[in-house]
Amino acid sequence: MRPVERFFRLSPQHSITNYYELICSSPSGEEIKVKPCEPICSPELVIGLVANNNIKPKRLMVRGRDCKPIQVYIPALENTVQVAHPGKSGFISLNNKAGDPIRSAVETYLDRQPNRRDHVHFANVGNIMNAGWTVFWAPLNEFKLLHVRIVADRTIQSGNLPSLDDASKLAQVFSKLR
Repeated sequence: MRPVERFFRLSPQHSITNYYELICSSPSGEEIKVKPCEPICSPELVIGLVANNNIKPKRLMVRGRDCKPIQVYIPALENTVQVAHPGKSGFISLNNKAGDPIRSAVETYLDRQPNRRDHVHFANVGNIMNAGWTVFWAPLNEFKLLHVRIVADRTIQSGNLPSLDDASKLAQVFSKLR
């Protein structure tokens, strides 16, 4: 097995190793290690969603591409891991300071140009877990390394898609960046 190296630096405090572990700092300064396609257990880590003015529970219902498994190839291990559970997409926010421009957040985390209706909403993993959802780090490619999939606990336990009530609980924990 090869030694662990930081081969991709996202910022001075955040990087990804050759084993595709995300190493980042929590708001309190603790080092957090996250493995691809595994649940994020650090309650302080901040997750972002881009939505219209308010997050509507109907928009958090799982459909279409939300159901496709996400696979991540780890070259150092010559192995592929996946998140097979359907869920909603979001991103790990490494800089969620008030005043962080929406344009910058959309361009950085979603690798696209912002729409005038875009708003960024944040919640920490602990609140998402308390709402009955689990966050998996699911990097899509070298441009969307901070992508996550947010999966309802109901889906993990029984395979059933989230209900509107589940989506409402998730919507309530996110706050819009102003």
